[in-house]
Amino acid sequence: MKSFNRVTMRCSIAVLLCLAAAACSNQSGTVGADSATSSTAATQSASTPATTFGDLPSPCGPGSAKIADGENGGSTLKLGTANDHGADVAPGTTEELLDAATAFAKWCNAQGGIEGLKIESVDLDGKLFQVPAAIERACSTVFAMVGGGWVFDQQQFPRFAQCKMVSFPGNVTSTQASRDPNTVQGVPSSNVLMPYGWWQWAADTHAQDVKKTAIIYAEDPSIATFRDGILQQMAYVGIKDVKQLSYALTGEANWAPFAQSLKASGIQAVTFIGSAGNYALLAKAMTEIGYKPDLVLNAANFYSDLLVQPGNVANVEGMYVQTIFAPFQEAGKSKALQDYEKMMSTYNPKGLKAQLGMSATSALLLAATAAKACILSNANVLERRCMVVAARKITSWTGGGLHAASDPATGSPPKCVAILQVKDGKWVRVFPQLGSADDSGNGYHCYDPGLLKLAK
Repeated sequence: MKSFNRVTMRCSIAVLLCLAAAACSNQSGTVGADSATSSTAATQSASTPATTFGDLPSPCGPGSAKIADGENGGSTLKLGTANDHGADVAPGTTEELLDAATAFAKWCNAQGGIEGLKIESVDLDGKLFQVPAAIERACSTVFAMVGGGWVFDQQQFPRFAQCKMVSFPGNVTSTQASRDPNTVQGVPSSNVLMPYGWWQWAADTHAQDVKKTAIIYAEDPSIATFRDGILQQMAYVGIKDVKQLSYALTGEANWAPFAQSLKASGIQAVTFIGSAGNYALLAKAMTEIGYKPDLVLNAANFYSDLLVQPGNVANVEGMYVQTIFAPFQEAGKSKALQDYEKMMSTYNPKGLKAQLGMSATSALLLAATAAKACILSNANVLERRCMVVAARKITSWTGGGLHAASDPATGSPPKCVAILQVKDGKWVRVFPQLGSADDSGNGYHCYDPGLLKLAK
């Protein structure tokens, strides 16, 4: 079985990453292929390749482009991938991002590069707490940071701006990174706009259960901000008076008191903020006291094979998660997912296929599309600022069909959602059913307005 999100199996220090994945993993049927609204981004070179990624024409192909002076040019286009795979306390953290970047570079280079610029993938391992050294390497060696993301990405500032770096991350955690003017996300995360569709679905389908709801979260200021956002989403759809329980950031040695508190309070609906590993322990504790909420609805990072493994699956049977990515179980119905899996199998067969890797691939495609648009409108020269401007003109983006539509131009996350459930020990789609009246297009349901502007 594929590992949908290996991050959820690491130690609790990666909780912040899990929250970012949740935000990113949260389309209107009118979108179709990814489109740039500007004539610049729509321009095609004479050598446009026949290759596509999902429904997106490949941005890769031959040419004779050059990199602007003073922007770490040379014989190759060096794209750095921020990650934390070398962390002593959590080896392999966000390695999925690097795995996808490695495969993408080879996939694109096989077509000729980006207007002839061959990509060199550079590993920017921040090891969780050594980001300052990693950003120095980025400033001195790479043209742009693409497809990656540090768990504690606030450490990259102010150096990121000082060296005039640009970023197209696959994952963002801090407010500073998400709001940076030279950062463009394919799947934007935002602490200003958040999609509430998963809670509207809960209120519509489990009206009685949500009258007794609890939210369980780790004790940390950043997580508290995320919790408050969820509470605002709940209130927006009519879910109020929510019981709140906090646990230690590093997890709990004994989850029984939490289970007992939920049971004693008559809680019928639960949402858990954190890692799938910690939730598995809570679910086990609930089973042991004979308690099972009628509704468990969690964020996208819980779409993990960890929870459907022997020892866990019986405890989480019936749990729901939201997602804005094409489910791996539906690869046969998604060309984009097929292309992602083929890219990984062909160009990085040892790399992990994961939802985080899909987010990285979307970012890489966005950056390549913007780079091509810049080159074709800028006398065959690739410049950082020109690339960012081109990306900011793209108002609808699905990574070729990897995820629900976002708006990179404004940094707005997808407003559409799908709901998955553990049923008979497997992940299955429950909403919307493909092709049903609820399916707004490509397997997602779009609520109107879909995004909630959070109170500060």
